[in-house]
Amino acid sequence: MDAETPLSGQTQKEENWLRYREIGFGYLYLNVRGYEMRFDDECDRILDFIDIYNHLKNGECGDWRIWDEEDIWIAFTAPEQRKDIVYLSAGAEGEYSSITRVYWRKDILKMLKDVSKSLLMDKDFPYQYPCFDELDEAMCEKAQDEAEMQAKGNSDLEDELYKAACREGRVLLTPVGKEHYLRYKKMLEDGINS
Repeated sequence: MDAETPLSGQTQKEENWLRYREIGFGYLYLNVRGYEMRFDDECDRILDFIDIYNHLKNGECGDWRIWDEEDIWIAFTAPEQRKDIVYLSAGAEGEYSSITRVYWRKDILKMLKDVSKSLLMDKDFPYQYPCFDELDEAMCEKAQDEAEMQAKGNSDLEDELYKAACREGRVLLTPVGKEHYLRYKKMLEDGINS
């Protein structure tokens, strides 16, 4: 396969470079070509992904790059010469080179849409991300203490028990957190359904 032939079909599924992984404790994790990109709720880049989605959906050409807090980057390049394809590149600061793949524009749009949809459907949304710092402090402390007692030193179990407390409504969003959640949810829904 030459560098100008977009990936499609089964190869596309195997080479899907951009995938949602999970959220937890104020972080969003994406898998990008073997890298793990991590974004915290203070430096959220989802709006950048939505902007790229809309540029590509509108048939625009250009070059867009997103960096995470660990200096991992992903770049989308839509050339003027071929409006049906997008080059997707990823790499890390200090790496000698990056790798680029070519995708059909519609497949990149689907990848970006899948990231937004996956975040919206995550069982820990919005408590673990993007509103982790906007949880009721007293309820948070109580849930953390209970999780610590029940887990008896097992940190993975402790984390899961705490997340379950949020999902079950034993930890609530503050009024500011509730407003943030509603704005964020609308932004995701509008961004991917536009």
